[in-house]
Amino acid sequence: MTVANIMSSSPSFNVANAIIGNLLNDLPALSNKNSSLGVINQFNVTRLYPNPFNPVLNIDFEINQAGLVEVKISDITGSMVKTVYEGFEGAGKHQINWNSENLPSGVYFVSLQAGGNSLTKKVVLLK
Repeated sequence: MTVANIMSSSPSFNVANAIIGNLLNDLPALSNKNSSLGVINQFNVTRLYPNPFNPVLNIDFEINQAGLVEVKISDITGSMVKTVYEGFEGAGKHQINWNSENLPSGVYFVSLQAGGNSLTKKVVLLK
């Protein structure tokens, strides 16, 4: 008889398995859409297109928690160029556009801030 057979047939092992199973079943389910802990599971700039762009850039992003959202553009030196969007957004997918027709060609950075998180992605304006 192996150790596994002895343990699986042991009454105390079966009781422990039952207790652990019950505890796991009682835990609240965590999902990407409704987390009782308030954790943002999806926070992403899902698409920046076209890239390189001229002059309009489409910015697709996703947040899982409603709240204040800021989308800002900075240049290669780190100087702020423009606040593209600042406002309240609900959870889900969103799209905004940035028209850069008065700016020179170069590398720019798109920063998304929401719910205490921030993310920055690089884009290229090519005229």
